Amino acid sequence: EIRLSLVGSEMCIRDSSGALESHYAPQARVAIDVEANPGDGFIALSDHPTPPGAIRLVDATTVDELAQQLYDGLRRADHLGIARIVALAPDGEGIAEAVRDRLHRASGQKKSGKTTPPR
Repeated sequence: EIRLSLVGSEMCIRDSSGALESHYAPQARVAIDVEANPGDGFIALSDHPTPPGAIRLVDATTVDELAQQLYDGLRRADHLGIARIVALAPDGEGIAEAVRDRLHRASGQKKSGKTTPPR
């Protein structure tokens, strides 16, 4: 909350969560669209199998579910003491764009255009 004084009156401006440069950022480093290693947290739609030794942090079958579970997954990584989270950003528009944006903010990266699938 920011308070400004304007000629004897006070105005309060509240930041909208979507307007913040960064959202909740976990203690773990967030890597987007890279290969997960054993011990990494893993965030992806359920049609992407969990890599061997990685720890799946969300159980989402749709992009809507992924959006709903994203921050819980990031917090779960903190609770488990995970050092790195690998997230496979969903393709598409609408909610998928919002999820990609939140992942980029959590990673501290500037939002770039379309993501490419991991190799």
